[in-house]
Parts: sequence; C-alpha cells; structure tokens
Amino acid sequence: MKRLLVTGASGFMGGRVVDFYREKYEICAPGHGELDITDEAGVIARLRDWRPDYVVHGDNWRTGYQKPGSATESRSAPGRSMWTGR
Repeated sequence: MKRLLVTGASGFMGGRVVDFYREKYEICAPGHGELDITDEAGVIARLRDWRPDYVVHGDNWRTGYQKPGSATESRSAPGRSMWTGR
C-alpha cells in the first residue's frame, strides 16, 4: 500500500483528505509536536524516516487570503510546491 503524509490533518482540509484516502493509502498524519513545518531540517529528516509516496500539505498557519507573490505570502520555500509526489 502506498504511503500518504498529510499535514494539518486535524483541520478542515487535511481532515477531509485523510477521510477520503483512508482506505486507499497508509496515512501518516503527524501533529505539530511530531512535525514542525517551519523547521526545514526536521521536515527533511521526517520525510526520510517516513518515506511517503505522496505529501499533502493541508496545514495553514496563517489565516486569510494572501495575494500570490506579495511580501506577506506564506511559503515553506521559494519555488517549491506544497503538493509533492515521487
């Protein structure tokens, strides 16, 4: 069975992703204590440990709409997609 890592699984979007794919994938849905998405080295280490086939980033630490490219837009790293498959 393929593995799916979902961030923000206790929230609106992440929880629905987990519910929808529960029967199709082995789900890994870490809480903030297990995965701090603001810690790049920690995220890379966890991805190497968990080895998911797909990652869905359903977490949103900032509320409200941010215009893409604006100085206040939140991103984990410039040019990197929040949705990843290998």
